[in-house]
Amino acid sequence: MKMRDFKLVKLLSHRLRALLHLRKHSLINELLAIFNAAKERYEQDIKITRLVKHWANANNLRYTLVYKKVDNRRHILKYASLFAFLNQRGIGTVVHEKRALFWYKIAAEEGQDSFAQRKLGWCYRKGFGIEPDDFSAFIWYRKAAEAGSTAGQRDVAYCYRNGIGTEMDEYQAFLWYKKSAENGSSRAQTDLAFCFRNGLGVQVDRSKAFYWHKKSAESGYRIAQLHLGDCYRDGLGTIINEEGAFFWYRKAAMAGNSAAQVRLANCYFEGFGTAKDLVKACEWSQKSAKAGNPIGLLYLGDCYREGVGIAQNHQLAYKCYQKAAAKGDSTAKRRIYLCEVKGIGVKKKSFDNVNEFTDDDKSIALTATNTELYQASEIGNASLPNPDLLTIAKNIPAEDVPHGMSTVEESEKTISQPLRPIKKISQHRNSISFDHWDAKAVTELANVISGSQSKTDPSLLIPKNSVKVRSNNHTVSSSGKSLKTTTTVTISFQVEHSVS
Repeated sequence: MKMRDFKLVKLLSHRLRALLHLRKHSLINELLAIFNAAKERYEQDIKITRLVKHWANANNLRYTLVYKKVDNRRHILKYASLFAFLNQRGIGTVVHEKRALFWYKIAAEEGQDSFAQRKLGWCYRKGFGIEPDDFSAFIWYRKAAEAGSTAGQRDVAYCYRNGIGTEMDEYQAFLWYKKSAENGSSRAQTDLAFCFRNGLGVQVDRSKAFYWHKKSAESGYRIAQLHLGDCYRDGLGTIINEEGAFFWYRKAAMAGNSAAQVRLANCYFEGFGTAKDLVKACEWSQKSAKAGNPIGLLYLGDCYREGVGIAQNHQLAYKCYQKAAAKGDSTAKRRIYLCEVKGIGVKKKSFDNVNEFTDDDKSIALTATNTELYQASEIGNASLPNPDLLTIAKNIPAEDVPHGMSTVEESEKTISQPLRPIKKISQHRNSISFDHWDAKAVTELANVISGSQSKTDPSLLIPKNSVKVRSNNHTVSSSGKSLKTTTTVTISFQVEHSVS
């Protein structure tokens, strides 16, 4: 090869290296642009991480390469938040707390980056790379909030609400939630709806709670979609709308919210807002159970036990109850106890000696028996409760009954009491609910209501086809440990002006 050929190769290699260098710089700047756009658009780290990680991996960019190319030149500040985030989330490197904290401090203090200020507050709050310090966390959250960060404004509200790094102040919490919500934070919009719904720092206003739930839900926030479904279901701030409730439960369920998947399954079980479909009810119970939701596991266990929407399988039912119970679901514990007493999906156990019962055993025995007593009252089934279970529960001495629990005698006495109205909702649609209800009495009451007129205003008529009766089982916690299960029935009806 001639000398001039060597010179040509050397020149080309220099130019190629220069082009590669420029290309790497171009990729790094594109990564920075993606990061800046993502942090402006999203509040949640997981969404920012998804975009940044995908781009970095697709272009084989590693933190060390990014850092070396930027080095310590004059534009280092604009990359500081990116460096911190890469180290915090372990993108192109391992998670490095100290290094992430170092870069967040530089970006927050020298670069006045509101994202970095908020993240620095998070580091102090969680003890990420430094000792936890709630006061410093609040200071940095406040700086981010005052710089216009909607997520920072929501963090300040959270601190005021819970007394983190500052005095608890519900009114200040409300004001900061309102500011963040008005600036477009979907999560703050849901929090603001909670304030209006529960009177946190402001007067209760359910119509405003409904408004903010709806605004947040329409932006795609799945927790707000779940709450909006609840509003339509219960008539909170709006009229009861079964189809509306079903629509928003389905939207949240499709987005992966396990609680909404449970609600949707319940809609299919009861035919609430949609046609009754036990197969779909079971399918959504399975999805919720797969996500680890204890109520979803409970529903799926019931499906397997009864063969509803799926082939009957007592062993799988028992396993579902075990998983739900392990997550603290008290109803699942009662189901396990019943399975063990009756030998459903597991070898039948003998509980002869009451003295060997633990407090948990006694709680389960009593709640299981009391539940079956209520069921017997509701459906007139003389075979309930299970005779063995009833004997066991009755043999537990009163002094050994766990705190907050009802004895069998107390439950029997409660069941014999007359209907007790617990809720009435007026406006365009009305509903009356009763605890410890008797099915026959409620049916008679519904017939009386149907087609009747108001005594105070004869022009007000309740059409017969508007009267609906719906029941729900509720598990009520007492003292955080012992539980009672009750059933509430709701009679809902539409009030219209009669045509003369």
